Amino acid sequence: MGYLATIVGVANIAGPLLQDHVAVERIIKLASAFWVLYLGFRLWTPVKSSEKSLTGNVRLLVTTLLNPKGVVLGLTMIPPSQNMSPAAAIATIAAVVTVTSSLWLLAGRLLLVGSRRAAVARKAGSAILLLFSALLASSALS
Repeated sequence: MGYLATIVGVANIAGPLLQDHVAVERIIKLASAFWVLYLGFRLWTPVKSSEKSLTGNVRLLVTTLLNPKGVVLGLTMIPPSQNMSPAAAIATIAAVVTVTSSLWLLAGRLLLVGSRRAAVARKAGSAILLLFSALLASSALS
């Protein structure tokens, strides 16, 4: 629900506004790139046991709403379409997010069975975030 709210809001409200303000769009992309960079470095190091907390539904929703992936998807990967009704666009986005999230959860569950695999998964995830941050920054600067 968090991704759906972010993507639909950004694609329908912020996207059209930012088409006329390229500098603001670049600033948002750069801010997102720095946030993803921070997350990549944070993921590289294990969480200390004193920092662990329960992830409830509300915290998960807030984290998802603040995740820059939703902003990036809404601004760059969901182009406005005049051939698709808003209801069809929302249904398509909801289906794609549901399937993708389910696959990531399944992959994470399979990888995190052993503690050694969990460490490798953290490092791989961190590397992917760092790469994504670099790609996002380069798209903002080009």
